Amino acid sequence: RFPTGVTDMPSQDMRGIVHGDWTDDTDQLICLLDTLTETNLNYNMSLFADKIYNWCKHGYPELGDLAGMGLGQLTARVISKDCFKRSPMRAAIEAYKELGHRLAPNGAIMRCGIAAICPQWKSVAIKQCVITHVHCRCIFSSWACVYMCRWLFSDFVPNYYDILSYSDEFIYKKHRKEFDNYARIYKTENLDD
Repeated sequence: RFPTGVTDMPSQDMRGIVHGDWTDDTDQLICLLDTLTETNLNYNMSLFADKIYNWCKHGYPELGDLAGMGLGQLTARVISKDCFKRSPMRAAIEAYKELGHRLAPNGAIMRCGIAAICPQWKSVAIKQCVITHVHCRCIFSSWACVYMCRWLFSDFVPNYYDILSYSDEFIYKKHRKEFDNYARIYKTENLDD
C-alpha cells in the first residue's frame, strides 16, 4: 500500500485537530496518567472524571488548545450529562441507553494502556473505561489491552486464547455471538466478511 513508505501527514485538519497535532486519544491518556501520578497509582474515578471534563471544556491551554478536540459522539454525550462530574458511570449508562444500547465504539481502549503500571491494573482498566463506555465489549477490550501491556513488562507473552478465556467475565450472553464473530478475525481485511 505504501511501497516507498509514508512521507507526509494528511494535509487537512481533522475534526478540529490541527495538522501534526496528537488526537483526543493522547489527551485522554494524559488525563489518566495525570490521575495516576497524583494518586500514587491509586486510581480515583472522581479525579479522572474531573480531568476528562476539564480537558473537554478547555483542552490543554498551555499547548494553545481552546477545548478538547476530536471527541467521539458517545464520549461527548456522556461528558455533557449534568451528573457526569458527580457520577460519571451513571452518565455513561444514561447515554448508552439513549443511544439504544448498541453503541460500542473503540471506547476507552485508546487511553487505557498506561493502567498497566498500576498494582491494581485490572480494576483501573475497567474503572477508567466505565466513566464513558459501559458496553461489555468496550470494558473487555480495555481489560485485554491493559492485560497485554502488563505482560510487556515481563517475559511472559499471553496468547490469543489466554485472553479470550477471560471474556466470559465481561461479555453478556446477548452479545456473545457477535463478540465471537469478531474475536475470530485475525486480519483487518476480514472485518467486512
